Amino acid sequence: MPSARAEDFRRAARRLGFDKARQTGSHERWKHPDGRATTIPVHGGRQIGPPLYYKILDQLGISESEFERLRQTRPPLRRIRLVEQPVFADAVLGGFLFKSPAPQPHI
Repeated sequence: MPSARAEDFRRAARRLGFDKARQTGSHERWKHPDGRATTIPVHGGRQIGPPLYYKILDQLGISESEFERLRQTRPPLRRIRLVEQPVFADAVLGGFLFKSPAPQPHI
C-alpha cells in the first residue's frame, strides 16, 4: 500500500511551484499560482496512508509515478564560475584594507 511522509509531499509541492500559504496546528496549506491548493498534515514524520495519499496527489495534479520521481530526485546544483581579478591598489582607511580591481585594458 502506498504511503509517504509529509516531507515527501512538501518536496514535491515545492518542485511543482506550490508555496506554503499558512499553517494551522499540524496542517499546512499549500497554494499554486494557477489556483490549485492542498493541505498536507504534518504529524512528526508519520506516514500518510492510502486514502489521504491519493487525495493529495489528486490535488497536486500528479500521478503516483510522477510523485515518486519528484520525491526521489534532488534539484540540480547550480554551477557558478569564479573569476579572480588582479589587485591594482591597496588603501587603508580607518584601519580597514580596501583592495580595488586592476583596470581592464581597452581593446
